[in-house]
Amino acid sequence: MDLNSRQLFALNEMGIPVWELRSDDSSHLVVTPVDVVAVNHDEVVAQIRSCRLIVLTASTVANEQEKRLLHALVFSLGLSLSLNDALLMTNDEFVLIEDKLSDSLRKPLLILGKETASELVEGFELSDAENTKPYTTKVSQWSACISYSLEVLLKQTELKSMAWQDLKLIKSKLAVL
Repeated sequence: MDLNSRQLFALNEMGIPVWELRSDDSSHLVVTPVDVVAVNHDEVVAQIRSCRLIVLTASTVANEQEKRLLHALVFSLGLSLSLNDALLMTNDEFVLIEDKLSDSLRKPLLILGKETASELVEGFELSDAENTKPYTTKVSQWSACISYSLEVLLKQTELKSMAWQDLKLIKSKLAVL
């Protein structure tokens, strides 16, 4: 059943998610990570101030399947990458900017990938992600939740239910903010 834009808006306002059939055209999916090196420090701070969540990945999101999955993960939290509710950064970019940010700019982190987590979280072992799911921790003064990388979720779809548990943790943190 097709819904018009007014009906979709009303359902969205009531908090009722509406699934739409996916088209093959993924050009509308915008995944633009922050380029910390090329962008002015004040611009990065402004982007972090306006977002509610920072998503960290090991590398930039390259293929269309990863983009779709990333959008779906962020959407399930009630956020949007295109509206700058969530900010996408690589772990290298995060390390460059992290010490320049004040405590008031600390947002919840969703760390996608055990390798990313092992680089950022002191004492995190690669085996920890399997043994203690869901895994929450602190990265310096940042509240963080570690989940599976986009590549792993695409290859092992049975892990999506565990990733959902991680997303519920982040969603509860976002509800407090």
